[in-house]
Amino acid sequence: MKSIAVLMIAMVGVAFAQDTTIVKRAAAAVPVLRSRMIDPDSFVLEAVRTATSKEIQCEGFGCRHKTPVLVTNVCFAFRSHNHTGGYPI
Repeated sequence: MKSIAVLMIAMVGVAFAQDTTIVKRAAAAVPVLRSRMIDPDSFVLEAVRTATSKEIQCEGFGCRHKTPVLVTNVCFAFRSHNHTGGYPI
């Protein structure tokens, strides 16, 4: 029973470590995204979402060896002034 509890704690620790890495990566991307706006002062970040998907990584000639890899995508919902000065719909 103790080994199961230790295993669960280890798994939760890995999940939290992975989440903090994703959060740090997303936080580092926000200033870059803001700087790419036409009017950076009007930039408003509304939400940040993550989604994990399984992708296939091909190795070798002709993709003979296919390895499934988990990829975490970070999506930003934001608004900022457009060329005419308003917010896009």
